[in-house]
Amino acid sequence: MIRSLVFLLGGASIVAAVDLVHKASAGPVFVHERSALYAAGIVPVCLAWAVAVVFLRSPEIALAAGPLVGGAAGNGLSLALWPGVPNPLVVDGLAFNVADLGVALGLVLLLPATVSFAVRNRERLFEPI
Repeated sequence: MIRSLVFLLGGASIVAAVDLVHKASAGPVFVHERSALYAAGIVPVCLAWAVAVVFLRSPEIALAAGPLVGGAAGNGLSLALWPGVPNPLVVDGLAFNVADLGVALGLVLLLPATVSFAVRNRERLFEPI
């Protein structure tokens, strides 16, 4: 479980730190406003999901989930630091940030990590709850 926690927090910390530094140094950017109610709802859900990932005791899933959790943390912390979520990257009119890329990367990595975990632990899938 410790290894999963280290992988999850390590990946999350790197993505969140890079995201916040990039947002702070980007200058004037498009800001996507979010309400405090949105942040209050998202934070507990993300924390609960991160705890569940650690309790899976799968370093592969924790490593894949790290960028996703870091992206969520970066955007969540942005709400505390700015009036909304700054999106300094713009491509063809689509504004986004490093945290958004972390979330997307985490989702892409989670699919093969989850399939691999399920194949290795298929006998546990049929255990009674």
